[in-house]
Amino acid sequence: METLSALQKKIEQLIILVKELKSENAKVDKENKQLQKKLQSFESTVLGNEQDIKVLSEEKARTKMVVEDLIESINAFMQTEKQP
Repeated sequence: METLSALQKKIEQLIILVKELKSENAKVDKENKQLQKKLQSFESTVLGNEQDIKVLSEEKARTKMVVEDLIESINAFMQTEKQP
């Protein structure tokens, strides 16, 4: 009789443990889903930033070329002005 009582107690403890683990698993699953959403949001932001960086880099290159051409034009103008 004591053996059955001990077995029953162990089974009850296992049932409690399983319920706790299921609850914990549900919380972890919920947190995982939230983190996945955040990750997707961050990935979208990063992709957008990469595109912005590409556009800005292209604008920088074009601006640099224009400034270099302007400097060359100024230098050429100054050379012609120095000549008598």
